[in-house]
Amino acid sequence: MEVTVQLGSSHAPAPGLLVYQHSERGDRPDNQDTVVHRWVGTYWVGVVADGAGGYSGGQVASSLVANNLIEQFAQSPTLCSNHLRSMAERVNEALRQAQWLEPTHSNMHSTVCLLVIHVPTRQAIWLHVGDTRIYHFRDNACLSRSKDHSMLQWLQDSAPQLEMPSRNELYSAMGQSPENLVIDVLPQPCTLQAGDWLLLCTDGVWEFLNAEELALIEVGIGHHSQLIAHLHGLALQRAGGRADNLTSLAVMIP
Repeated sequence: MEVTVQLGSSHAPAPGLLVYQHSERGDRPDNQDTVVHRWVGTYWVGVVADGAGGYSGGQVASSLVANNLIEQFAQSPTLCSNHLRSMAERVNEALRQAQWLEPTHSNMHSTVCLLVIHVPTRQAIWLHVGDTRIYHFRDNACLSRSKDHSMLQWLQDSAPQLEMPSRNELYSAMGQSPENLVIDVLPQPCTLQAGDWLLLCTDGVWEFLNAEELALIEVGIGHHSQLIAHLHGLALQRAGGRADNLTSLAVMIP
């Protein structure tokens, strides 16, 4: 497992964060997820993306989306929701251009979630597209989680009496036309507290672990560095040999 711990180093100009990440292919032949994070001055930014689109297309899509979002942010670090939305829209156009340039990848898409923390003020903001999720935990409970851009989520919210579709039918993902793209951004930054933690993860993780369980699992782990290994281990066990790619990025506020 790759573990990154940043506490007051040269990359962390303020009292830092504990950051852990891991990505694995599960029971799939390859891994089409991407996870990246970076310090940009006094900001920390992390991205998790889950690609789809045939042979190698998914990996290309998730890598393009994650890395381009990080680069966009590095050029203009911000906590402004409108600016972050504009960044995601530009990255979506870059992915659409890549689809056009490579016919074998014409159907590649990616979900994504992005988290920004201004460390000196502990202000945080996030966005997501698709069903890659971000959770915010405090005091052994889930304060919030992003709502999937899936037909299942839409029907649960709008028409729960109807027959539920497959959970992986999405109505928004990076790589689709701008008029159909839905980007959810936290309207205003929230203030993190000491002891809070946030989790960005793909559906290979959250499919088998509900929010309440995630909040309690963190309490029972003796060392935060073991948290992601424990989450992935549970998800793999419960998947019973049909696990999707699993990617997690956990951020702890000391």
